[in-house]
Amino acid sequence: MLWGEKNELAAQIEAKYLTHTGVDRVRITEPGPVFVLEAGNVMAAPSSNMTMPVNKIDPSGTAGQVKGGTAFMTDLVESQASNKTLAKGTRVYLIKAEVKGGGELHYWILTADTTDVTIHGTSKPIRYKALLNFGPGFEGLTVDQVDKKLAAVIAPEAYLAEQAKAAQASASAPKTASLGMSKDEVVKALGQPTKILSLGEEKTILVYPDVKITLVKDKVTDMQ
Repeated sequence: MLWGEKNELAAQIEAKYLTHTGVDRVRITEPGPVFVLEAGNVMAAPSSNMTMPVNKIDPSGTAGQVKGGTAFMTDLVESQASNKTLAKGTRVYLIKAEVKGGGELHYWILTADTTDVTIHGTSKPIRYKALLNFGPGFEGLTVDQVDKKLAAVIAPEAYLAEQAKAAQASASAPKTASLGMSKDEVVKALGQPTKILSLGEEKTILVYPDVKITLVKDKVTDMQ
């Protein structure tokens, strides 16, 4: 990749998700899809600030995934007190994607909703910005694979809607057991039985409100 040339994965992510803004980062000129923060404690700064809080994040979304916000440069003019911690559920736009050496992925985000602040007696809307550094290991992935890998931290609203729809469909699907299943497979499919009857070392009957399932040598042989 030549100097200044956009990484292929970063270019694909931006082609699908990028939001364009005015110079002040408040006016949205071309809105892209909205993302939702699935992890909280993301440090952000007012979009007009010269600083950009950098949050080092574990893509798995495990506890303590945000390692802290530090600025690109020392802020000699603006107070860090103006920074804000973004909570889980915050809606954001993607305003830049970068892939550094080793496939280190960065997302530059901007809050989708504005916040009114009073400056010198005048109320004005602002947005907040932050950089999410997800670490290495993203080179060679597709955009869909990146979405899945980051879903515990940040995800497009459309992706979350698809996941919720799939979960609802799975929950509403009929629970079934079949001949040849093991005990663990039956319990996974139907839940815990109301009774378990052990008939010798090899035969077991699992009793449910509407069915009795017989297993021999840990295999379903009969259902009544």
